Amino acid sequence: MQRFLLFACFLVLLAGCSRKAPPVKGSAMPKTPAPRGNGTVGNEGAFGADGNYYNSPAAQAQLAERYSERLQSSNATTATDAAAALGAMGEPGYPHLVKAMQSPSDSVRLSAMKSMHISQLVKHEAETLPILVAMLSDPNPALRCSAVGRLPWYGRSAGKYLQLVQAMANNDSDGSVRSAAAVAVNGLYEAMSGKKITGAPEGPKVP
Repeated sequence: MQRFLLFACFLVLLAGCSRKAPPVKGSAMPKTPAPRGNGTVGNEGAFGADGNYYNSPAAQAQLAERYSERLQSSNATTATDAAAALGAMGEPGYPHLVKAMQSPSDSVRLSAMKSMHISQLVKHEAETLPILVAMLSDPNPALRCSAVGRLPWYGRSAGKYLQLVQAMANNDSDGSVRSAAAVAVNGLYEAMSGKKITGAPEGPKVP
């Protein structure tokens, strides 16, 4: 009798486990596309590091503000990732990156400069070009090197700084800066003559 009861209980459990879960109704399915990475941007909005999809200007502004705060982190990886995410956001991230390019922190300025896409730099030339030119005399050689390498991206607008860049190529105290400036000189000559710009030590970032 005891064996029969145990066998009956087993059949009941087996029947319960074999039942299929009820189908999920269409209204419960997510309507936003799957994330493509932290800070990436689609036609409708951007994905945040939290996996949420920010598909309105206000929401994207909120996301950019979060990344801007992380950009000030003392953790180098956190700050670098935040700068990259702001760069990937495009226009919503631009105000935060251009502000960070004027930060008292060398590491923040460098991360922001390297994360801003060429399209954003050139689009906001009136604001970004003077910042880069000011960096040419910065005590930090890493900042001078990255700044001078980006001048050719502005085309003829940066041609007036050719003599300054030539002087850096000849006289800068840092060898890496001299090399970057020498390449930038060629890039500026190409830009002034209307040729395709190739003289940049770093490949320009595009959206």
